[in-house]
Amino acid sequence: MPKLGLTMTEGTVARWDVAPGGRFQAGDIILVVETDKIAYDVEAPGPGILQEVLVAAGGAVPVGTPIGRWDVGDIKVSLDAPGIDGQADSPAAAPDTTATPIAPLAMQPRGEGARILATPFARRLARQGGIDLRSLNGTGPRGRIKAADVERVIAAGRSAIASPAAAVVTDQSRAAIFSAGVEIDVTALLALNEQINNELPDLHADLVHYVVLAAAKITDVFREPLAIGFASHGEGGAGAVSVVAGAECRTLRSVIAQIASSAAAAETSGPRGTLWIERALDGISFLAADPPNGWSASLTIGSVRDAFRPDANGRPVRAAIVDIVLTCRTAALDPVSAQHLLRRIRAPLETPLLLLAS
Repeated sequence: MPKLGLTMTEGTVARWDVAPGGRFQAGDIILVVETDKIAYDVEAPGPGILQEVLVAAGGAVPVGTPIGRWDVGDIKVSLDAPGIDGQADSPAAAPDTTATPIAPLAMQPRGEGARILATPFARRLARQGGIDLRSLNGTGPRGRIKAADVERVIAAGRSAIASPAAAVVTDQSRAAIFSAGVEIDVTALLALNEQINNELPDLHADLVHYVVLAAAKITDVFREPLAIGFASHGEGGAGAVSVVAGAECRTLRSVIAQIASSAAAAETSGPRGTLWIERALDGISFLAADPPNGWSASLTIGSVRDAFRPDANGRPVRAAIVDIVLTCRTAALDPVSAQHLLRRIRAPLETPLLLLAS
């Protein structure tokens, strides 16, 4: 036990941070030594092994008593604090290093006229753990709060918090449905679509057709064959429902033809499939909607909005932006796969020539 002050006659081993047989490096904290006034972090002077603990945590012994044995090679270790005359009896018997004293916290009133009795290390642990010392009953002399008292409360709190959390992760790891959204720059797509409709006026291509085409080209995400549903709703809520097979939607023209031929007035809960797609009403840029019964996921397309984006030289330029939101059942798709799916839909929509050429 090192001498940490001129009037120190005994010290307490508050905690061992290295177990017997454990290796340590220079600067690692080996143990904490505590007196009535200060707590010292005893650091390793070099790499070595803690061979034996002679005084367990909580033990108080006179200065100079061996408290442990370590092997630090040929390093000469001073056991006492700087400026203290005298050395311990056996330099290899107890750990010591240059340690920084931790000033004790000012004691706070436990009640009217009462003061808190606590060791410096207990105060440090309480501060780190967010524990109010006024709520503890100490087990030391005169009710003094020791480090073990604080550690017991911290351990009990962790156990109380961890048990319910573990049950939640096990039984209800995630909500049954989750949503993720992505912002897409459709400036080039809308410009290309305008040219296509001018050259092919009978096609009547629309933004949603490109979204269906981009989704139909991704065939390795869902477990079942891709079946895409599309609902075209008016302001009053009524509209037509189309269900198409992803394998039949390989070109823009085939997407439009499939949607037109399968359109029928139907309830959205009637058909079943994989990916349900619908557009938000005019002026609504963001919409998250649960997939209808019998569908694995839904993809909602917001209204196109104007925004400014920097060009290659950093100058702001006007861009057409649309938000799409994917809402999935966890039984069909996990959150990470859903985010990758959104990225794979966004990429061809921002490079429409590649979408049409692939």
